[in-house]
Amino acid sequence: MHLNDKDQTSPEDARMRQELARKKAESKAQQLRTRLFHTTTATDKTGTTVVFDTHLSFEDLLHTVPAACGKRDTNITNPTNIIPIYPRSCETFVPWPSFAEEVYEFSESYLKDCFGLVSEITMNQMKVFQRGINAGCERDVESSLESSTFAVLVELLGLMGIGSSFFRGDGDSSVILEPDYTWKLLTHPNCNLPIEVKPFWLFPEQVDLAAQYEKDLSTSKDPPVITESVTVQALNQMYVYMSLNSCRYAALTTQHELHCFKRCGASNVQISSPIPLAGIMHLDHHLSYFECWLFMLYNARQRGITASHSDSASSNSFAEYNLQSLEPIHAPFQSLYYHLREINANQIRFTETHAFAKGAVGTVITGDFHNQPGLKFKLYDVYHDPLYVDISMKEVAMYKTLESLQGTIIPMFYGYFNYHGILVIAMEDCGVPITVEEYPFFELRVGTCVTALHALGVHHQDLEARDGLYPNILKSQCGTKIRIIDFHL
Repeated sequence: MHLNDKDQTSPEDARMRQELARKKAESKAQQLRTRLFHTTTATDKTGTTVVFDTHLSFEDLLHTVPAACGKRDTNITNPTNIIPIYPRSCETFVPWPSFAEEVYEFSESYLKDCFGLVSEITMNQMKVFQRGINAGCERDVESSLESSTFAVLVELLGLMGIGSSFFRGDGDSSVILEPDYTWKLLTHPNCNLPIEVKPFWLFPEQVDLAAQYEKDLSTSKDPPVITESVTVQALNQMYVYMSLNSCRYAALTTQHELHCFKRCGASNVQISSPIPLAGIMHLDHHLSYFECWLFMLYNARQRGITASHSDSASSNSFAEYNLQSLEPIHAPFQSLYYHLREINANQIRFTETHAFAKGAVGTVITGDFHNQPGLKFKLYDVYHDPLYVDISMKEVAMYKTLESLQGTIIPMFYGYFNYHGILVIAMEDCGVPITVEEYPFFELRVGTCVTALHALGVHHQDLEARDGLYPNILKSQCGTKIRIIDFHL
């Protein structure tokens, strides 16, 4: 017998230990839930039973077990599993082995001092928050999360002295692309932690996502497949949201389970084991579902920004995330026109923490590409809506049709790229939209541009003013040049 034989564990033993830990966690959580939702009563002088609507303590909230969604029969389909596969340079997704230990140390160091604090939330309110629903689509799952999880987390963080909230990702110009939710400090305009929601009936449960990602990638290569697995889609989606918003932490949840993400170094992403609603075990210590959430949010507040952009003076930046020099693309520059090409993080650099513009179908930000500094990049989040694939292709085709007008009437077109599953159109930076007040001064030049488009058979259809601006008519910084943009319609 070798000396290290006692350290060797069979997969079956590991599964049994994991199942035992899960059952212990569920048992502990059920005891805490029973204590939390007991009814406090007393009898007055007339013999009438009085029910007290008791305010809950920080500890009560912390050990609440959120109600799980049920599955409602529905004809609604989820489009995320029809996203076409694209080539990409895969980042390294690895397990987060010390996650439970880190949560335990955080709980012992920061949370115990808060146990005596009393919340504004009463027991009856909590019963409403934790009322189970049957979900038939992703939006139902999100609604359940907002009441059963996000509302409790906001209250817990408030008791810790951290003002924050959960915001929808769409339409928020402080967030690049469209994660389902972002958690942000009320005193900080940028996204601190992106959150993606997946329906529990479409996403694998009790699975090591890092291992499943590698397995699915290998399976997709032989024989080749035209669609990605939900795991590959989800992990690349999380990486892009973290990367573009300079976030060190992120969360993916099915409402039944939580997966926590942390960037380590320039490209590695650690992923926790799935965290069920009943919580997890570390040695003999039960760690609740909300303790794991608080650990992530607290760390996102303290050191959640992974890189400072060139125009940012953030004190939370980390040396290991300093932007690297751009690597050249080994192809003639002109050959990049109009054909979808893979691009990685060392070939493109986004220099804004806010979106320059956020339209109905795309997000525009500023950055550098290869040997072309100061470009505008239009990002299509096809994870959010697979129809963006066709929309982006139509816009690229329009730029090809109008190639003779590039640089004079419309922006110069620099390429069509896949950045970890996000489709990117790179174009010339043509300035800012003209205002309604400025339009009379530029009217003649705008008319010249429109006439040139009509001569090639193109009618833009969207050159109207909105909110005091003409969003698709841009003027240069010096105010002498006019460009027409946005040809996806």
